Amino acid sequence: MATPGRACWNPAPDRRRTASWPARVSYPLTERGYALLPVLRAMWDWGTDGRPGG
Repeated sequence: MATPGRACWNPAPDRRRTASWPARVSYPLTERGYALLPVLRAMWDWGTDGRPGG
């Protein structure tokens, strides 16, 4: 519920649900989400560094 004077925030306006079971929902990344990709890649590389097959 939005309070007076504050806009209602919708975190996932483009939610897409597939017609499968179990239900699967996808949320496309926003521009802000794509900005985090270098950080996520660096974390992935750090976590898999030195692991066999990593």
